[in-house]
Amino acid sequence: MLKITAATSAMYPVISVFIGSGYNYGAVLAFIPALFACIANRGSININRETRNFILVLLAYFFSFVITVVYTGNSISDLDRPSRAILAIPVLLSLVIYPPKVKYIAISIFLGSLAAGSIGLYYFIYFPGIRAFDAAVGGWWLDGYMQIQTGAMVTTLAMSSLALSIYYYRKNNIKLVFISFISFLLAIFGSAMSGSRGVWVFIPIAIIYLFYINRDLLNKKMFTFLMITFSLVFGALSQTKFIQDRLDQGIDNIQDYSDNSNKYTSLGIRIDLWKSAIGTFNEHPILGSGTEGRIESRKSQGESGYIDIKTSKLRYHAHNQYLENLSVYGIVGFTTLLLLFLYPLYIFTRKERNSIISQLGSIHIVMMMGYCLSQSVFNHNSGIIYYCLMLVILASPILSASQKAGNKND
Repeated sequence: MLKITAATSAMYPVISVFIGSGYNYGAVLAFIPALFACIANRGSININRETRNFILVLLAYFFSFVITVVYTGNSISDLDRPSRAILAIPVLLSLVIYPPKVKYIAISIFLGSLAAGSIGLYYFIYFPGIRAFDAAVGGWWLDGYMQIQTGAMVTTLAMSSLALSIYYYRKNNIKLVFISFISFLLAIFGSAMSGSRGVWVFIPIAIIYLFYINRDLLNKKMFTFLMITFSLVFGALSQTKFIQDRLDQGIDNIQDYSDNSNKYTSLGIRIDLWKSAIGTFNEHPILGSGTEGRIESRKSQGESGYIDIKTSKLRYHAHNQYLENLSVYGIVGFTTLLLLFLYPLYIFTRKERNSIISQLGSIHIVMMMGYCLSQSVFNHNSGIIYYCLMLVILASPILSASQKAGNKND
């Protein structure tokens, strides 16, 4: 069962984007054998401090929601999505004993990028003007796709492929450098076709991070080549009518909001939701308002003119995970959200910073932190499942190595 868990976990990147509900199917394929593996090996599971802290972070995230639900009296169904963090624990325990090999994770990332690019091309040809990963066009295999959520996964695949291309360049494996870079281009195309503007924000930060961590490889010729390549790729994408329309629409939305001509636009609604979340947090700073309390607070904000009256009637999340947690779950929920990002990032950046698995893990976290600025990613099953499962998959080789080193020292 340990080997099966490692195999299905390594396949998760491609499964998560290959089909609309792939993030669910892939998680089930990893969780079930992991559960049996933990039961079968329960006597030999011996976790060290780092793995224990990793598990405690996942538990803390879930129980911060429990505290708010008890405090506010909200429905226990509010615990559904955060409970996905706990489901990642058996996978982590199994993978720490038998982690997936990096080469299989890399193959899965390449195949996931190929799938992302192919789906983007499918929409581009057959549904021009419609954003890629829009499940509304029909087809059972598209059910479960969401432009923003899937666009985020695809963008992470793109940056992961870029990290792999640098890694294989370091290994002097030109064939895999080529495959990795083609995978990067395919995934970037899929991301562009999703039209999800918010997921593009941290792409420059991810590129700067990769350049910095691999700066020993960057001579003047290589740096110039990469800069020209990126300029051509992103320049070409930005000139397509679809991307230009999305960017122009965003600029128009901001102008309409600033001059009060129309606040009920895509970005206008987001800005008001952010204002609303800040106002709600000020009223309930410690444990938050709960989901129902947030809705009532938003209604009163609309009636007072603090936000647009039409926006105040929406039951949406805050379209920003940080503000969402602050307003609904207070400082407690916000703190555990930061822990869910920062402790794993500490593990990845402290341990073997130049290793490819550390870079893939750091990219995964940094990109997700960026997505959370414009979307409440974890308010969707796809977001919390994808983040937590990929997190434990990528962390397991590092935690496993740390555990083995500790056992040798003992």
